[in-house]
Amino acid sequence: IAFVTDRIVRRANPHFHQLYSLEPGKAVGLPTAAFYPDAEAYEAFGREYYPTLGRGERVDVARVMRRSDGVEFWCRIIGQVLDAARPQDGSIWLMEDVTEGRLAEEATLAAERLKREFMDNMSHEIRTPLTSVLGFAVLIKKRLARLLPASAGDTPKKRLQAEQIQDNLDIIVAEGERLKHLINDVLDLAKLEAGKMAFKSEPVDPA
Repeated sequence: IAFVTDRIVRRANPHFHQLYSLEPGKAVGLPTAAFYPDAEAYEAFGREYYPTLGRGERVDVARVMRRSDGVEFWCRIIGQVLDAARPQDGSIWLMEDVTEGRLAEEATLAAERLKREFMDNMSHEIRTPLTSVLGFAVLIKKRLARLLPASAGDTPKKRLQAEQIQDNLDIIVAEGERLKHLINDVLDLAKLEAGKMAFKSEPVDPA
């Protein structure tokens, strides 16, 4: 906790000193600019939030701040003037190190971003070529089925080879369809989690 006027610390409790790695009493008299990473961050905070204080409203934000030893950390900053009619009389600030929670939040957002990218790649880089492979396999299978009767006069060995090729094509088509359904199920699950799945009401026969 710190009491500030004219952006200078007038009083600060022990926790404030610990938060900024200061010896007891050393925070008093310091300009608040000493706790920001750079001058631009200090000026930006003033431009954005001091008008809010001037209206008597509370400020509650998280910003990167800097300790006296140069270490930067995420800090939750809560501030409010003592008297909304006289904001120049000073303001009270409560600060808390929220680095751990912020890093966890950023890690979660990064994981979600990677998941979306993976789903996009699965849709465009895997499903599209798989559809092409399946299409060609089905086409070859149909053409081979037309050629097999014409090859009735071939040797048994050649007919067996043609039948084996057709069996292999059947496996390619069946496994390809199974993989396509699996990819579609994963993409549908991702849509459900993102709230983008469209539902359609239809009558159901319970029998």
